[in-house]
Amino acid sequence: MKSIMSVNVDKFKQVQSLDFYNIIKDKIDGCEIFFNINNEEEVKYVKDLIFYFNRDNFYFQFHGDSELPMEKQKEYLNLINSFYRDYKINIVMHVLTRDTIEESINNTTVYIDELEEYIDENNLNITLSLENLNSVTYLKRLSKNYLYPILYNNDNLLFTYDIGHEIEEYGELTDLQEIEIERLNNIHIHTFKNVIDHLPIYEKDEHLTILAKSILYLKKINYDGTIVYEYDLYECNGDTIEEKILSYIDSMLFFKNYY
Repeated sequence: MKSIMSVNVDKFKQVQSLDFYNIIKDKIDGCEIFFNINNEEEVKYVKDLIFYFNRDNFYFQFHGDSELPMEKQKEYLNLINSFYRDYKINIVMHVLTRDTIEESINNTTVYIDELEEYIDENNLNITLSLENLNSVTYLKRLSKNYLYPILYNNDNLLFTYDIGHEIEEYGELTDLQEIEIERLNNIHIHTFKNVIDHLPIYEKDEHLTILAKSILYLKKINYDGTIVYEYDLYECNGDTIEEKILSYIDSMLFFKNYY
């Protein structure tokens, strides 16, 4: 399993792209990158990062924004496709959140279908992977138990299992349905405390036992894909961004002992 870091460019860009890459390149297996395509500074940062990643064959994938208007979303896909690698570049997508569960499922299905059609027609070197969410204040978002009809509707759509969201929703971590296991290509892992989400995993974490059990489950179903440590950089230990990045990596290396 590849251990990769979630990079929200808005927070990481305080460190120059080359400096950031030099910190991580010999310590982890890759990055899952989120950036705002409407922000020129963030787009440039990503392009610089990808230059170094491609130079050294460092693994990367992306976390997209499913609320982008369709034309802007296609622009985003074309940009990602321009970062060509010899593997299909994975893009994680959230389900859409609407007023009802039924609307969320239907709107997500239509939106993803149009994107998949665009990918196919333009022969883009991209895969889409749909992520389960947890409920937040005033919003009932789609957990993994609502994703089956969307996955069944589209043969090319893959599945990102966010274990952190599932823990927060108090769901059962080891009850994936057959289609979810078949389509599983990416894991998000993090912990939480009270209302603070996407926290790093340290030695005395209250959810450490159940997180470790989730790894045993992944091994049992022969999962061998990416595990994204999806942390809020600002919640990592350290006074400077560089110190927080190193603390982020320390947490990843600590939890990797459970693989």
